[in-house]
Amino acid sequence: MRDSVVFYRSFADAIKTLPEESQLAALWGIIEYGLDEKIPDGNGVATAIFLMAKPQIDANNKRHQNGLKGGRPVAKAEPDYNQTITKEKPKQNQTITKCEPNENVKENENVKENENVKDNKKLSARDDESPCAGRFLLNDGTEYAVSENDVVTYQQLYPGIDVSQELRNIQAWCLSNPKNRKTKAGAKRFLNGWLSRAQNSAQSVQKGVLHKSVPVCKFNNFPQREYDYAELERQLLNTQPLCRHDANDE
Repeated sequence: MRDSVVFYRSFADAIKTLPEESQLAALWGIIEYGLDEKIPDGNGVATAIFLMAKPQIDANNKRHQNGLKGGRPVAKAEPDYNQTITKEKPKQNQTITKCEPNENVKENENVKENENVKDNKKLSARDDESPCAGRFLLNDGTEYAVSENDVVTYQQLYPGIDVSQELRNIQAWCLSNPKNRKTKAGAKRFLNGWLSRAQNSAQSVQKGVLHKSVPVCKFNNFPQREYDYAELERQLLNTQPLCRHDANDE
């Protein structure tokens, strides 16, 4: 159990891209794990965001635990009373300077924060090194690049669709709709909104297929059966014996 948790801007940016109904669950999942190590339940998009933030939270907690252990206490040397203590006199040509406190020495917490910033920079550098999986045009003529790591992350968030195919659909839409292209600041939100709508649409289609109803007879609640009445009539007529009068029977 801890009294504080480090919350990074990358966490906030990832949560902003979620639908409003999932943002609060993702936020509390990160906070409760950072403070009480409580793992959230479920397998939704909020849990996926928590799984991306969990390694960083674990690293911070480990550094915090190591800091609480401290180092070996400094032993104070006891004076030797049998030793004659002589004070060293300053030389005439020696300049006496006072020891001023070093302003560059920071507290342990600030050092830890700097380590966290370095770790985030390393993670960002790894994301930048990921190959580009696709691009789409923006309103200023530039392109917004989506890395392969981003595609993997979005595929985990939206398992019901093909994220790579949807990225190609976005590229085609931006080519055909130059007036509706997005800004650089809104490109990520636009991408996430597109994928979210595609996921919801895929779920609706799947539900429609599973609940497709069978035609019901208008006279009762039994399923409607289809008959070939012409064929039934022909079979009945062929099997009926013909009625005829024989002269010998009269």
